Amino acid sequence: IMQLLKLSLVVQRELFSCMNYKEVFHFSLCSKQSFYRIKSLQLVRFSNIKFFEFMFAKNQINVTIMPKNGDPRLRFEQILSVKPEDSEWKKFIQIEMSGNVMKFRRQTAEDKLVDVYDCKSQMESIQNVIYAHICNLFGNDMEYRMLHDLFHEDLSKPIHQNIKVSRIWTQNRTVRELDEHFSSLPKQEFINICMGNMKGRLKEDSKIFESEVVDFNDTERTIVIDVLRHFNGQQATLFTEYFDLSEILQFMNGWKSNQSYQNPRGGALV
Repeated sequence: IMQLLKLSLVVQRELFSCMNYKEVFHFSLCSKQSFYRIKSLQLVRFSNIKFFEFMFAKNQINVTIMPKNGDPRLRFEQILSVKPEDSEWKKFIQIEMSGNVMKFRRQTAEDKLVDVYDCKSQMESIQNVIYAHICNLFGNDMEYRMLHDLFHEDLSKPIHQNIKVSRIWTQNRTVRELDEHFSSLPKQEFINICMGNMKGRLKEDSKIFESEVVDFNDTERTIVIDVLRHFNGQQATLFTEYFDLSEILQFMNGWKSNQSYQNPRGGALV
């Protein structure tokens, strides 16, 4: 790595351009010097990224990039996948030399991030470390999307200021927790929530109602009534078993008359 960084900037730029996004990302973890060299020499290439998508689950973290049109790698490209290493053989490799068996610890991307950011190697901590590193490398002007698994009560909710597209799977939580989650985020362009076994009601001033587009799977009719009464965005899709016709008609009449909604484009109730 150090020898590569001693090459001329022109040569380094050409070498980096031959790497895919995953290789560039992992190279940025090697040292502070490699991080800043990648950041300075790949600005034009980074402008070809359409969005980043983070998937945070209990036992796995994935980060995927979607390039814009015109990029030769026009496909989702996973740049990082972190999973807990349970068995010893996954953590160590053995090499036999002259009859002697030598055991080496295998360094993972998680190890590198922990080393760079001086953070304990725990799943919740590593979420914030990964997000911080990617934002520092690629910039705050990128579009960052979040897919988060909130099925387990012991999982924390990620709060990241640059996230404007959120997809959440959740159950066994309170609706108030959803309110608190989105109250700490900027106005969302799109919110998709698949929920089950939830209790409570959304606040009348919930920031969820300010999202431009919402898509909710709420078969237990937990928050659909609140959305019908208070949603102030442009498009709503609700999958539910709610059957109060008067509420639905009131919602549709207000939508069509544009009395309660900003620039409405459409709605669907399934």
